[in-house]
Amino acid sequence: METKLKQAYLYDFYGELLNAHQRSIYEAFFFQDLSLSEIAEEEGISRQGVHDSVRRSKKALEEYENKLHLVEKFLSVRERIGEIRRLAHSFDAGAQESKQEYALHLNTIKAEIDRICAEMYDKRDNNFGNAREVRNLFDAVIQSLAARVSVLPNPTVQDL
Repeated sequence: METKLKQAYLYDFYGELLNAHQRSIYEAFFFQDLSLSEIAEEEGISRQGVHDSVRRSKKALEEYENKLHLVEKFLSVRERIGEIRRLAHSFDAGAQESKQEYALHLNTIKAEIDRICAEMYDKRDNNFGNAREVRNLFDAVIQSLAARVSVLPNPTVQDL
């Protein structure tokens, strides 16, 4: 993963565990792209002091991740959700497929959702109950299916 992106994720998840001074220096260095000299002048400390603070903060964030693995888990879940979304959107909403093809596609999506959810469940921790991603996924699938039905001239109950 790109260093800046990795640092942004680490900060998003664990930044509040740094003290206010560390957060201020870390944000100035990584997110405002200020030089060590600019930060040192702004904070009233030496350039070396800024460097040490950035290095210690970076190390602390990486240690939190090594112990808690929250960023790793987040990226894994996001990847799985992306797989399901790709499946849902792979269905050509404009195609006039047969009901059999449509049912087969839905069964494929359901099987993949079941597989991914089972995998997530097997790797669960105390935070497994957060349903935001599942709700977002459900909304995306419903939108995809609604797009399919919206192009049908006279949809019937069986089409739904």
